[in-house]
Amino acid sequence: MIATIFLIFSVLAIMGGGLISVFTARKPTRQTAWVSAYLVLVVGIIQLGLVSAWHKLGQPETGMMLAALIVYNFGNASIIAGTLLKKQLSYYLALVNLGGALIALAMALLLTAVRNSSVSWTLAGFIVLVVIILISMPIGLVLSSRRR
Repeated sequence: MIATIFLIFSVLAIMGGGLISVFTARKPTRQTAWVSAYLVLVVGIIQLGLVSAWHKLGQPETGMMLAALIVYNFGNASIIAGTLLKKQLSYYLALVNLGGALIALAMALLLTAVRNSSVSWTLAGFIVLVVIILISMPIGLVLSSRRR
């Protein structure tokens, strides 16, 4: 049930990013292009990969999974809000950094939850995905702070 909810979130994020792209195609801005790509790639596809791997690992739907995916989505919402409200909020960078911290927390929760899984290609792929997120997220935060 929990996995299904987050699979739906993934699909909605991918569709939302696509719709933003469609509706802003005539006059795209840097922000609309960024939010479209972020929704599709980070919120949609990565979350889809995390949930799919979780399911393939045979992990039960636990409170840890629920907490991790809720924190992941709140982190992404904070990053999107901070980025889109850059001109309206003086504390936009704090929102972006909070989002990054929440995503790191979500990845730590997911890694903790699968620590007793048997070694497999799925587990290796799951860990690689989490490591990619943990490496790329600080890079994105640094780039975001430099654009001030």
